Amino acid sequence: MKYEHEYRRPVANAERFDKLMAKANQLPAAFAVLLVLARHTGHRLSAILGLKWADIDFTKTDVAPHGSITWYAGLPIDNKKREHVVPMNKAAHDVLKAWRGSAIKTGWLFVTNDRPPKQMGKDTPKRWLRKCETLAELDHVKGDGWHAFRRGWATARKHLPPKDVAAAGGWNDIETMNRCYVHSTEEGIRDAALHIA
Repeated sequence: MKYEHEYRRPVANAERFDKLMAKANQLPAAFAVLLVLARHTGHRLSAILGLKWADIDFTKTDVAPHGSITWYAGLPIDNKKREHVVPMNKAAHDVLKAWRGSAIKTGWLFVTNDRPPKQMGKDTPKRWLRKCETLAELDHVKGDGWHAFRRGWATARKHLPPKDVAAAGGWNDIETMNRCYVHSTEEGIRDAALHIA
């Protein structure tokens, strides 16, 4: 059974991601990098576009074996953003390492084709995503888009302690994450129903 918010806020699951990635090579190279980061970091598109190379630390530590990302570095705190450092997984590490080798060195990870290049805004990645959906023969779902990857990231981690998931994904509170981002799944419902305490 789906709750009302789940119909209005669809999730980009692994199958959708794979179909998009299969066609990503037909779009500018930045699109695939954005797609991987959206799926593997759980952060908003605006947060990903706001990253600078100074925010990426490839240093391996016990806590962050693939390095870490500082989100919202130096920005004022508000209800959607606060500076926080999160370890990155291997997929994010690998795509960023490869992107660093080919990206224009402007400070920003994602820039426009202007001269001089500027930080990329959200309109271009939104167009790319719609085009890739068409190439992958996927229906565009109202309320989908880039935020669906954030919901997918949270839903895939609902078996983990909510406080940890919220901190890693940049949510300021668990309630918002659980109410608006974490969805029920058939497997989760089955496991809850069959569990004997």
